[in-house]
Amino acid sequence: MALSLYIHIPWCVKKCYYCDFNSHQASRDQVLRHEQNYIQALQQDWRQELNRFPHGPPQITSIFIGGGTPSLFSASAIDQLMRSLLDEWGVKKDSIEITIEANPATTDNEKLIGFRESGINRISFGAQSFEPLQLQQLGRIHSVEEIYTAMTQARQAGFTRINIDLMYGLINQTPWQCLNDLQKATELEPDHISWYQLTIEPLTAFGKRPPPLPEDEALWAMTCDGLDFLGQHGFERYEISAWSKVQDTIDQRCVHNINYWEYGDFVGIGAGAHSKITQDENIIRYAKIASPSQYIQHAGNQSRVASCETVQASSLPLDALMNFMRLCEGFAIEKFKARTNIPDPTVDEILQHLLSNHWIEIHGNNIIPSQKALRFQTTMLLEICA
Repeated sequence: MALSLYIHIPWCVKKCYYCDFNSHQASRDQVLRHEQNYIQALQQDWRQELNRFPHGPPQITSIFIGGGTPSLFSASAIDQLMRSLLDEWGVKKDSIEITIEANPATTDNEKLIGFRESGINRISFGAQSFEPLQLQQLGRIHSVEEIYTAMTQARQAGFTRINIDLMYGLINQTPWQCLNDLQKATELEPDHISWYQLTIEPLTAFGKRPPPLPEDEALWAMTCDGLDFLGQHGFERYEISAWSKVQDTIDQRCVHNINYWEYGDFVGIGAGAHSKITQDENIIRYAKIASPSQYIQHAGNQSRVASCETVQASSLPLDALMNFMRLCEGFAIEKFKARTNIPDPTVDEILQHLLSNHWIEIHGNNIIPSQKALRFQTTMLLEICA
């Protein structure tokens, strides 16, 4: 099975009010002071991960640098990290997809050129909205103007795979405002758009003081209008929250995320990073120490794993379907069986349940999520769990 690598950079200039990721607020100067020690810790972490593969790591298909705000790091630090990783794998630049997440307020022309020269060939800008008030209410540090500047500079730096992250269902947002955000995003001609609804998580600032969000009727209108709009503007939905530009023979879908949704294996390095690997037909999930300072302090051969569990056989169907059922084109039954090792009778029983409740359609050897499943994933998963 192929392997993906996730690298977590845990710092942000400001914690967004909706964010429940492992991110820690720090000034730009503080981040730069931590930078070199953190890069060294990442390199140590990766070398420890290599020990899990006594015959060498499987073929690497993608690298994703997420956060936090990875673009707070200097281009030279990212280049140092990429050189060590690619050299150890024997991977040539541009032979695999390498993505970095970026906040438009933390990039400039020189940094973007440096990122591109280091081997990064896909960039994802967290725009979230093109309304200044919405950006302020979400706790974002960038301006609308900085989105435009970042997109222009990324093209000038040589990026041909650019994603824009956009949210909807924002504070008191109307369907017209939602479409206006999509209009402005598509005018920038990104190659990929991640478009997802704002959700309120318990441990966030919004979770403690919930803001006024649109009513269900307005949210449904935004969803339907947005789906139509993106389709009409040359974007194809391939996953619940992801749209790629339809460009002849060029595939703009995110290789790294597709591996997640197809229940592939991935290794995470960095503070709080998660991993999923298959060992002796068992699915193992583990996570690294969440605290950046503690993560750095674990020098040498000290393990940075904070938690580890083998997914129980009874939990495997739900664990796998949470991923597979996000794919609009569906998935092959044989791939589902191969990646979960669930016995055939159990698979047949699960699929029959999903089919009888109109969550899926079966076309030959492929399972296709119904429109009902794409819209009400949480309800479907809770039903499977019951």
